[in-house]
Amino acid sequence: MQASELRAALQVIGKVLREGKTTHVIGDASHWLSLSSRQYALRALRHLDRYLATGNVTDLSHACTRLVLGLERQQHESAGSRSVQDLEQLFEARRAR
Repeated sequence: MQASELRAALQVIGKVLREGKTTHVIGDASHWLSLSSRQYALRALRHLDRYLATGNVTDLSHACTRLVLGLERQQHESAGSRSVQDLEQLFEARRAR
């Protein structure tokens, strides 16, 4: 599999992230940093359970997004502190590709 074959899936994750930026505003933009990688994995499992029960692809896309966020948090937890601005710039740079 080539990276270009994942483009559609990554675009869906990007869309969920953009929508989440407006629908999951709690306090400030760094709220998502308050969740651990384990919490993201558990939330992804909830979405996967719903996807398997209903076949609703929205739950599958949200589960994938939660896993990406969890992986990013795990990297954050391992590497020490990164600023929200650093992470947003990283996301924007990846999105521009």
